[in-house]
Amino acid sequence: MSDTPPRASTQLGANPPTSDTDDTSTEQYTVSSFMFSSLDTDSTLTVMFCGLRMYIDIVAVNLQKSPSRLDEYIHFLKVADACELDGLTVEDFYDWIFEGCSSTFAQVARPALPTKLTLADHLYPATRCYSLYADEHDRLGLVETADDPKKRVSPGTRAHEDSCHSWPSFTACQVSICADDSVHALHNARQKVRVADCESLLFFKPYEWSDKKTAKHEIEVYTQIRQASLSHLRTSKLFGLVRDESGLLLGLLLYYIDCDATTLEYAIGPEISLSTRQYWAAEISETLTHLHEAGIIWGDAKAPNILVDAHNDPWIVDFGGSYTPGWVEKDLAGAIEGDMQGLSRIVDYILE
Repeated sequence: MSDTPPRASTQLGANPPTSDTDDTSTEQYTVSSFMFSSLDTDSTLTVMFCGLRMYIDIVAVNLQKSPSRLDEYIHFLKVADACELDGLTVEDFYDWIFEGCSSTFAQVARPALPTKLTLADHLYPATRCYSLYADEHDRLGLVETADDPKKRVSPGTRAHEDSCHSWPSFTACQVSICADDSVHALHNARQKVRVADCESLLFFKPYEWSDKKTAKHEIEVYTQIRQASLSHLRTSKLFGLVRDESGLLLGLLLYYIDCDATTLEYAIGPEISLSTRQYWAAEISETLTHLHEAGIIWGDAKAPNILVDAHNDPWIVDFGGSYTPGWVEKDLAGAIEGDMQGLSRIVDYILE
C-alpha cells in the first residue's frame, strides 16, 4: 500500500442543512471527507451523522436511469476538482445529496453512545455503507451495502520510531474525550482530551495515512523545543502520542491552549486597538526569534497558525512544515528566510 490514498481527498468540516423531517430537524450531518478521482467517475462521501460514520459510494452507472441526475453529478465532480465552478462549490454537491436522500437519513437507526467517550469511539465509530442511486423519476436514494475495508482509508500513519521513541504513547482507549455533547464530539476531528495521571487538558491532533512525512517533521520539531528548554515560549507543545496496537501513529497529544479555536485571522477586527495589534506583532516576533536562536524553523508561517488565547496572548502553532502561497514563497519554505517572510506578512496583516 502506498503512503498516499489512491484518490484525491477534500477534507472539509461542512455542516450541510438538516433534513426537513421531524426526526432529523435538530441533527447535523458533518462531512469529514469527499474522495474522488480525476480519472474516473467514482467517488465516496464520508459523513458523520448522529455518531454514526456513513460511507456513501457514488458510481455513475447507478445514476444512469436519470440522465439529468447523472449530468448533475458529473458536473459536480468538475466543481470539486476546480474548487469552484459556475458559481457552485463542493458544498452545493453535499446539499444535492442530502436534500435528495433526506428520507433515508430520517430512517437511519442511531447507535447507542457510551456515557464516557474515548478517542476509540471517535476514531472507530459504528459504520454503515451505502450506494447512491437515481430512478427514472429523477429521485435520489441510498441503498445499504456491505463494507469493503480495502476501499477505506483508516486513521493514522506509519510512525518513524526514531522520532517517536522518546515520547510517551497511549492507545485510543486510554484517552478520554472532554465533551458535554457526545454526538458533537464524535463529529469533530480534533478533540479536547485527558489521559490518566495527567492534570493538564490536552488537545488531540489526528493524522491520516498521507501524513507520514508531516508527522515525522512535527515530532522532531517538538523534540527540539523540549531539548532547548523552551517551555516558557507561547508555542504548541507535545505531551505524547496516540498509537494503535500495531504501532500506527493515530495523532498527537498537545497541551491544550485555551483559545476557543480563535486564530489570529478571526481575532482581528475593527474593534481591536492599535496597542493590542502592536502587542501581538511584538510577541509573535519575539517568540519566533527565540525559536530561530535554537535552530528551530516554524515552517508554515501564516496568521491561521497563530492562536489568540483567553488572555489575548498569541501562540505559534503547527510545526508540520510545508508552506502556504501568499504567506511564504515555495523556494523559501523550510528555511529561516521563509519564516521571516511569513512573519513580515503576518505583521503587515496585524497592523494594516
